[in-house]
Amino acid sequence: MFYDPKEEIKTKSFDTIPEGTYECIVNKTDWKDTSTGGKMLEVEYAIAGGDFDGRLVWQRMNLVNKNEIAVQIAREHLSMVCRAFYLDTPLKDESEMIRFFNSITGKRCFIKTKNKVRKNDSTRIDTDVKEIAGIPAAETGASESAEGAKDDKLPF
Repeated sequence: MFYDPKEEIKTKSFDTIPEGTYECIVNKTDWKDTSTGGKMLEVEYAIAGGDFDGRLVWQRMNLVNKNEIAVQIAREHLSMVCRAFYLDTPLKDESEMIRFFNSITGKRCFIKTKNKVRKNDSTRIDTDVKEIAGIPAAETGASESAEGAKDDKLPF
């Protein structure tokens, strides 16, 4: 028999992921145009292990935006990602940033999440990535020269 429609298939819940720290894999990244004429870097993380194994969490960085505060927050998040993956050289342009993010696809990291009520829909809760940390360099084979590689403890 190929398939029995009476077969009971266990599906995963899509309830809100609790706030916390999760080991993840960078699943994919995308450099997108925004509806307001800006540019946003979207990073998709897949939780690796535990009760939420396989669930996805997104981090969106508005790197080109009319709102200077949004850009400042995005640059802070971009800096966290670069440090988490031991990048300590400046990114010269957009294409270098895209190459860097392509290079970390499939790599492990830790994210710390926080939940917040969606501004335009109070019935929905979004899970935001608030912090990111790399896997200790000794476990990844990354260069020990980058800041953070000297300490096996997460910064959060």
